[in-house]
Amino acid sequence: MPTYHFSLRLACVALALACSQVQADRGVDTSSGEIPLVPAVFTHAAPVLDGRLDDSLWADASMLDDLHCKALDRAPTEPTTVWLAQDSTHMYFAARMYDNRPDQIRMEVTQRNSNLWPDDFIAVYLDVQDQHRYDGAYVFRVNPRGTQDEYIPDGSAGKTEWVGDWQAVARMDSLGWTVEFAVPFSLFNHKPGRHTVGLWVERHHARIDEWASWPNMGARWDRTKTGDWTGVLWPSQNRKPVFMPYVVGQSSGSDPGGYLGLDMKYTTQGGATFVATVNPDFQNVENDILGLDFSYSERQQSDSRPFFTDGRKYLPESWMFYSNRVEQVIAGGKGFGQLGDHRLGLIGAYDRQEVAHTAGLWYWQPVSRLEIENKFAWRHSPEGVEPPDEDDPYSRDNLVAVSVIKKSRPSGNGSEYYRVQGGLTHTVEDAGDVRD
Repeated sequence: MPTYHFSLRLACVALALACSQVQADRGVDTSSGEIPLVPAVFTHAAPVLDGRLDDSLWADASMLDDLHCKALDRAPTEPTTVWLAQDSTHMYFAARMYDNRPDQIRMEVTQRNSNLWPDDFIAVYLDVQDQHRYDGAYVFRVNPRGTQDEYIPDGSAGKTEWVGDWQAVARMDSLGWTVEFAVPFSLFNHKPGRHTVGLWVERHHARIDEWASWPNMGARWDRTKTGDWTGVLWPSQNRKPVFMPYVVGQSSGSDPGGYLGLDMKYTTQGGATFVATVNPDFQNVENDILGLDFSYSERQQSDSRPFFTDGRKYLPESWMFYSNRVEQVIAGGKGFGQLGDHRLGLIGAYDRQEVAHTAGLWYWQPVSRLEIENKFAWRHSPEGVEPPDEDDPYSRDNLVAVSVIKKSRPSGNGSEYYRVQGGLTHTVEDAGDVRD
């Protein structure tokens, strides 16, 4: 009997050690430096998205619960716990937001991709290329009503047939509120294999206007201190070209007519994307409505046309390549993608004024605090083509090229930034406007 009791106690100790090891594997590793490491957990049982957090997946998922209020430099008033895992098709996230006054939780926004800032919400930032840059992160936000808001850093045309979609379900209870959401790998342009993903989480507690984040990146939100989600297994995706043909009919008085059009998109296994369009149909695309303004300077508005919005972050800014000046497009093509440390983008469009518009960008980040960017925009029209607006004439041939080197270094709780920029312009038959 004594031997039996000793063996039982030994088995219990072994079981406790095994359980503690599993729990430790779910935790965050901070031993390697300032960047906390979160291990990826693979599951074969996808959760049911109902906001209940009762799926077996969450018992083994990686867990984050050490959020920090960067503005107040303390722990948040109410705790938050976040879980994350993946399978062969999706990334899965769940969160528990505690609130001792659940009757005062704010969830006014009901329209997707609207401003969630006044509401309670949880946000997950994914720096897929692990460059530790804020503007390079995908953002997925959900409020307690389940209203979704996403930010696609490279630009998205908003067509779910092209970019895919993600799902989220939120639920309120006596402890506060919970959320579960699934993000498909098809949403990202990334080559297959194991990768490290930059990760940070943010919660807005609207009732007390408190912002908490993981990890602690300091009061100035130092992007180089974001966490790393390590060992994420990117699946091999059998991507095929997507063709979207259409017929457009129109009638103008006694002159009815129509035309055929085609959009095409293809993303390679390596993450490069190619888009082409012939006779695009932009007639039903909503653009910004500009109010009256009696200033002499041109007013810019955002471009919602799918051909120009998809991958727009791979192209020069609007002060160099203002796509709204490309009016009626006959045909166009573009290619963009992330190749290692390099971001490349090139677009060409030919309009009904027989004008060719071309722009490109090459961005390189060899190390985390050094960025090099080269970009250009070129507009070329044949001789004899009249400008669309006589009061704002174009040059026949305009070229603008800019090179930028940006360097940062730690400084106290934040960073110092240094920037060197140079460029050139070339104009043929100058009419006073060198912008495309």
